[in-house]
Amino acid sequence: MFKTRSKHRKRKQTLKNNQYLNHLVKLYPHTQYDSYSGQHPVYNTTYGEMNYHGMNSMFSNLQDHNVKQCKTFMDLGCGRGSICLYMASKPNIKNSIGVELVKERLDDAIQLKNNLGKNNYTSKIQFHNDDIIQFLDNQDIHPHPHLVWISNLLFGDEVTNQVYNKLIDKLPNQSIICSSRQPSEYDTSKCQQIKNFEVPMSWTNSSPVYSYQIVK
Repeated sequence: MFKTRSKHRKRKQTLKNNQYLNHLVKLYPHTQYDSYSGQHPVYNTTYGEMNYHGMNSMFSNLQDHNVKQCKTFMDLGCGRGSICLYMASKPNIKNSIGVELVKERLDDAIQLKNNLGKNNYTSKIQFHNDDIIQFLDNQDIHPHPHLVWISNLLFGDEVTNQVYNKLIDKLPNQSIICSSRQPSEYDTSKCQQIKNFEVPMSWTNSSPVYSYQIVK
């Protein structure tokens, strides 16, 4: 899907924020759909993603809830990785982690990261080809607050609740979870809903986002 760079720099570059973001938008200006949708027995893998304006809007909407204290960003169902690559540009984010079940999409994410070159932003990024629950079961969680995005609009209630409760159990205090669908059952003694807002997505100009904060 993405062309491989003909020359690779051996040393990590130090880029300015606008240089990195301009390069990212040039390489991946908008969502690219595929034919890998709906081929998994548990997760609906139909593809759509938050666009760059939506990412800015989500981050801005969380300013009053100490989002800048979050040092790890995690995208569960990261697709081609554009949100992880974008969130790596935020100064407070030290680790940007993407988890994607569909290998072909994750291959595209890794290629896009490679095409951006070795620099002070791409060095923050890790991509994993894995089931979300299995990944959370096996992942060592950093001790500082996380910002988590779950594009779960087409997940069933059971899967959404399972992912949320796994995150509530594992994430540090003050971590923030955002998703495009609300959980119907979760531990309210450890997690509180903080804000609902709307952001543009690849399929609509206004899609709801529900945000929660860990309060252990």
